[in-house]
Formats: sequence, C-alpha cells, structure tokens
Amino acid sequence: MKKISMIFLAVLMVSVFTACSGAGSDASSTETKKETDTTEKVKKKSANDASKDENIPGLTDPDEKEKFKTYTASLSKNLKGLADNLSTLAELNKNAIENPSITKTEAWKTTAETNHKNMEQLIQNIRLAKSPSITQDVQDKLFLSMDEYQFANDNYLKAFSKMDTSLIEAFTIHMNKGQEYLNQALDKLKALTK
Repeated sequence: MKKISMIFLAVLMVSVFTACSGAGSDASSTETKKETDTTEKVKKKSANDASKDENIPGLTDPDEKEKFKTYTASLSKNLKGLADNLSTLAELNKNAIENPSITKTEAWKTTAETNHKNMEQLIQNIRLAKSPSITQDVQDKLFLSMDEYQFANDNYLKAFSKMDTSLIEAFTIHMNKGQEYLNQALDKLKALTK
C-alpha cells in the first residue's frame, strides 16, 4: 500500500511539472534538475507562446491562423488549470498518505470535492475545444488524455476516502496513461510550430 501511494505521489508531482511543458514521461520526482529544466522550457516556449508566432508552417489563411492562436491560447489556459489541479491533488494525496484519517475531515473532503469539480470542468473544456484542422492530431491525443484523467477524477474520492488499494492502483495507471497522451499531444503541437 505504501509503495503504491509513494509511486502515485511521485507520478502526480511529475505531472505537475510536465502538464504544460510536454517534457518526457520518463522523468521522476527525484530528478530535480529535470524539473527545473522543464520549468524553464515552459517559460521559454509554452503553447501560449506558440500562438503568438506569426509564421506557422502550413497556415497561410489569416482565419486559420486566428483559429490556431485562439485554440492554443485556450489550451494553454486549460493546461495551466490542469497543472494547478494536479498540484492540489498531490497535496491531498500527500496528506492522506501521511495521515489516512484526514480523509474523513470536512476540510479534506471539501478541498477534494472542489478539486474534483474544477478538474471535471477543465476536462470538458479541453475535450470541447474547437481545434483548427491543422491541430486535429493534437486534439485527438488530448481527447485520449482527458478520457484517462476522467477515469481518475471519477474514482479519486472513492479510492482515497476508503484507501482502496486496487482503486488507487487503477487511478495511478490512468493518471500515467493520461500524462503519456498529454505529452504526445504537446509534442505534436510543438512540431506544428517549428
């Protein structure tokens, strides 16, 4: 149980650092230098920065360029929200691991329920984003990612309030898969702006 919980916590911490950057899924929470490098990459070139580029290969139509800019700005905002929610989730998990009885407190439940609702909204926002045709591959991978995060979000409260090891393990698998698809989507988006 403790090993699964620690793995899960490590996965979530990596997710927080990589959700908006597209860093590889092979990073671990103990690789501080990689996390710092990832943070620097976000500062240098986020999806929002890509939306400001004037010359986007494959886009010559001004309307398509505008759609691309709108899409990437919206995506950047939603991914920032997703990263924030994953950070809150990591804190909730850390507290639950250190003291399982905390999951019975109103403060923990309220924070977890609020985070659940926020995550639900972000998942829907990303799924429903109007992507220009040039970003269809990106949106397809994002949709797969959001399916995985949806499972995790739907089962989070049940898994951790009962400290259900098998559900926590399934939750962790879906979080990892969601992160994998998210990284693939961001790699495809980066490739479009090169």
